Amino acid sequence: MKKYLLILLFGCAVLSFNTYNAVEIGNIVLKDKSSKIILSPNPARSFVRINCTDNSVKIKQVSIMSILGPDVINVTLSTPNNLIEINIAKLNQGKYFVKVVYTDGSSDIEQLIKV
Repeated sequence: MKKYLLILLFGCAVLSFNTYNAVEIGNIVLKDKSSKIILSPNPARSFVRINCTDNSVKIKQVSIMSILGPDVINVTLSTPNNLIEINIAKLNQGKYFVKVVYTDGSSDIEQLIKV
């Protein structure tokens, strides 16, 4: 598998593009695959709903990360669920990554735009 690196000069993020259509940002991997989650609305203003479309797993944890990497919101569900709504009104406008961890230990990452 070939790997290409792109270092951004304006930040500390390192992006690498793999030939299997995935993007890595630091230790975050964004794969070109069908995700189990739907973010709506996206772009979002005050809240975002995260819906898990796979009935075999439930959402256990959600992290919203800035594009530079640090977590800005972390939510751990005491009772795993397939639908969660998160208040994002206090976030600055921009791009974020939403990482969802499921009850089976797998995870998905989607991009969220805050307006």
